[in-house]
Amino acid sequence: KQSKNICTPHKVPMMSCQDILNKFGVPLYLKIDIERQDVDCILSLLEKDACQLPFYLSFERNSRFPEVMKHLGRLGYRYFKQALQLEWNQKHKVTSIKQASGPFGEWAMDMKKGHLWKYSETPETLFGETSKRQDDWVDIHARLDGPPVVCDYDERSEE
Repeated sequence: KQSKNICTPHKVPMMSCQDILNKFGVPLYLKIDIERQDVDCILSLLEKDACQLPFYLSFERNSRFPEVMKHLGRLGYRYFKQALQLEWNQKHKVTSIKQASGPFGEWAMDMKKGHLWKYSETPETLFGETSKRQDDWVDIHARLDGPPVVCDYDERSEE
């Protein structure tokens, strides 16, 4: 009987999300979905220069939510949406085998405000406590203050 596990393990060097951005460049949007390690990725982001941070980012809400939101505020993220991903999947008939996070940025749908963003200079106070319902699959979408910045490669720090 052939094993269903046809994957071959490969060792890869561990890098922080900040290291990945420094090495490969900064995307317009960073989707963070690394199964309860989202917090560590976000906390590794240290740059306050708009050229060195993604304009949009999203992550799954978890128990360390206030800590993450406070850090995002320090980095200059001021606009936020809270999106129910399960609701989006059901509305668009996405099966449980092929789950999707839904649209990002301006097209992401906040649970209460639709396409509108919530502005806050103290984002850790937004959205109340973490949901206790296990079926809530909530993504937080964040956007930097101001318009997107287009930067030349030379403007990013080389390390």
